[in-house]
Amino acid sequence: MSVLLGVMVLTIVLAVMTGFEEDLRSRILGLNPHVRLVDRLSGGSIRDPGKFAAAVAEHPDVLGAAPVVTAQMLVAANGRLMGVIGRGVATTGDSIAIGILDFVVEGAAADLGV
Repeated sequence: MSVLLGVMVLTIVLAVMTGFEEDLRSRILGLNPHVRLVDRLSGGSIRDPGKFAAAVAEHPDVLGAAPVVTAQMLVAANGRLMGVIGRGVATTGDSIAIGILDFVVEGAAADLGV
């Protein structure tokens, strides 16, 4: 009986952890790009990011592409300062690439001008 109970508990824990891992992985990969392309010759910025993203999106194996702006910022809250990295994604980009709209809890995409 104790072996049966032990196997049952182990099976349930593994099922819960697998679901948690898949959820966590989809959230992390939903916010981070799978591929990031930069122009190292011009200091990392691409001259015409919209045109470049459109050209990349034409590849048959690419599901979506959108230009992203990344910058270091300083955030102040409750008398404390913290360095953060902010990312901005053009709302005119591919909706698959943006993915951030899946995390909007209040309001609508139309409020963002999408």
